[in-house]
Parts: sequence; C-alpha cells; structure tokens
Amino acid sequence: MKRQLFALAAGAILLVSPALSKMVTAQNSPTPAKTERSAKWKQFQQSLNITDAQKATLKQISEATHAKIDAVLTTDQKAQVQAERAANQASGKKGEHHMGGQNSLNLTADQKASITQIRKDAKAQMEAVYTPEQKTIMQQFRANNPRPAKNDAWKSMNPATP
Repeated sequence: MKRQLFALAAGAILLVSPALSKMVTAQNSPTPAKTERSAKWKQFQQSLNITDAQKATLKQISEATHAKIDAVLTTDQKAQVQAERAANQASGKKGEHHMGGQNSLNLTADQKASITQIRKDAKAQMEAVYTPEQKTIMQQFRANNPRPAKNDAWKSMNPATP
C-alpha cells in the first residue's frame, strides 16, 4: 500500500513539475519580444499552407470588412483611422491592426456594437475558408501564443470580440 502511494505521489510530482517550471519561468521572464512574436507569426503562417485561392478570398473578406467598418464611422473618425493606417505603413507596421486606437475614436455604443458584429461575421466567413487541418493549426497556435496585454482593453470593452 505504501509503495502504491509513493508511486502515485512520485507520478503526480513528475506530471506537475513541468507545469510549475513553466509558470515560474513565465512569471520571472518578460513578455516575448516583438521580434520573437513576429518570427512565431511568420512560422505559423507558413505552417498553414494557405492556397492562392484562399489568400484571395481572405483578402476580399478583409477588404469588405474594412469597408463595412468605415461605413459605421463618422467623417472625423474615418480621417483618424486613415491617418493611423498611413502612420503604420510609414513606420513599417504595415500588417498591424489599424483600429488599435479605438478608445481615441470615441465610438458610440451603437458603433461599438456594429463593429463587434461586423468583426464576428468576418471571423465566421474567414473560418469557413480554412480546411479542418488549418483550423487545428490555428487553434494550437492561439492556445500556445496568447495575445499581448495591450489588446485586453478592447476585449474588456467588447467581450464578444475574439
């Protein structure tokens, strides 16, 4: 009986120790550098093996989504978003989200709800483009690479946003 308990305890320690070491390492180390996240992102994109047809469809969905969001914004808000897009492109941040400064846009509750729905619809359309294997790769990537903390403010304002 004592041997069984000892074996069970030893097994539990072996199972828990890697998780504990990861937690300690995560708490003691800074968040990954942007270049590291960028490298992981590029590796992830390559692992998806997206076809040219899928790329074209995703681009159409993205452009349509931007147009729908722009239609929700006021003239001043559109100008602010365009300026942010231009600044991102000028500084080499071409692929970064242009709507990151939504708090500064002073969106109304209706605008926030509309944008949330537009994004939800776009996500569903995009997910329909991927194969089951690609979806699995995406789920694994998301589980292993949580979003940076700066997105938490937007997520707290819009819990329906993924």
